[in-house]
Amino acid sequence: MLTCKKCLGTLCVLLFTLVTLFSQDYSCRTGHVHILSSTTLMDVDADNYQVQSRLDASTGEVSFVGLSKSFEMKSGALDQAFNSKYVDVSGFSKFQYNGQISNLDAIDFNTPGNYVFKVSGILSLGDYKRRTSTNGKLIVNEDLSIEATSDFDIIIEQENVERINRILKERLSNYLSFSSFGISRTITIDVAFDYKRK
Repeated sequence: MLTCKKCLGTLCVLLFTLVTLFSQDYSCRTGHVHILSSTTLMDVDADNYQVQSRLDASTGEVSFVGLSKSFEMKSGALDQAFNSKYVDVSGFSKFQYNGQISNLDAIDFNTPGNYVFKVSGILSLGDYKRRTSTNGKLIVNEDLSIEATSDFDIIIEQENVERINRILKERLSNYLSFSSFGISRTITIDVAFDYKRK
């Protein structure tokens, strides 16, 4: 009877080890998203270091999600305004990206090295959705952890830029001078994730 229990225990440990060893699911809890919107007079520059991401190396699915209120603005006045009661981000409380790596066969997740990946997907902020495609860099480290970086530009329609700037002016005129502030049509988004196997 004791021998059977030892065999069963050994088998469970072996199965757990094999599942862990061949797992293709990676996660990151402290990813970084940086956004930049430059105008001739001022930059809207912000970082969020509390972004969660998931990468499935077997299917190429990649996703990330974060809270809008976790962005830290480089401008003190803008950061104070963004985190005040005057800016209601409840309708845009989180941002999310769901994408697919299209050249998955060019990446060996079990061999340390540098790889280039192509990804396309949908970036969502509230009900605003934008399809994106870009390239990125992926490093498989000796311990098989992964570092992934990418950047992409989002072009906002002119009427939406005017609408956003009008809302900002209405809600934040106590904090900022709007003769020198506004977002541009192009927003650059940089992302960086350090993945570990689940």
